[in-house]
Amino acid sequence: FETEEELDFFKKSVGLIPQVYDYNGVEDVILDSPFDFKSNVMIYLPQSVPDPKNEEKEYRKFVSKTVENMIKTTSGNTFVLFTSYEMMKWIFEQITKIDEMKKYNILIQEGSKYKLLEKYNSVTNSVLFGVDTFWQGVDIPGEKLVSIVIPRLPFDVPQHPVIEAKLEKIKLEGGDSFREYSLPNAIIKLKQGFGRLVRRKTDWGIVTIIDPRIKTRWYGKYFLSSLPKCNIVNNFDEIKNFYKKRKTNSANEI
Repeated sequence: FETEEELDFFKKSVGLIPQVYDYNGVEDVILDSPFDFKSNVMIYLPQSVPDPKNEEKEYRKFVSKTVENMIKTTSGNTFVLFTSYEMMKWIFEQITKIDEMKKYNILIQEGSKYKLLEKYNSVTNSVLFGVDTFWQGVDIPGEKLVSIVIPRLPFDVPQHPVIEAKLEKIKLEGGDSFREYSLPNAIIKLKQGFGRLVRRKTDWGIVTIIDPRIKTRWYGKYFLSSLPKCNIVNNFDEIKNFYKKRKTNSANEI
């Protein structure tokens, strides 16, 4: 659960900071991943993304078009991970209206998570729109999942009573609730969503993040530095070329 190559957030959350034991510090170690992310994963950050707060209508249209383009590029085999049910349903409605999208099996989160995953795995050209539970604990091996699309950075909703109470406690203790809770939690969840893509050494694919804040806000660099070291691009042609090359290599290996 490291955030930007540190374990302080985890240690504090389990009571190891501040120190309560009579020894000098807590030893920790972050082990390198066995996966070659640099060769196998490309992060796509689209250019000129409208501001979701001030240009919500334009932003949603941009997300819908980007999701459509990624589905076409990778022939489905895509998870679109949302932070809001309402936005998930809106994008789903826009995408499923498009005639060209009807050849893809586009599923939306409802009912049993396991039945939905079973259906995703059993049909070709699958696309899954999901929230919350699909950000973690899901293992789709091989080329059945080669694309993860993340419209918004996964900050918790501050109006949730439990989250609100935690933030208020930090403030009362003189802390910075955003830096100490909201940001590290969002970073961890982004890492979990990213982690759905590569589960084995032979896995590969593309992670698309459409939230402009990852480029425009001061905290964006912390999200990126906490992800595995990958090639980051904002040119869609590079994404298409990467996919074609990896797909051709996979076919030749069979």
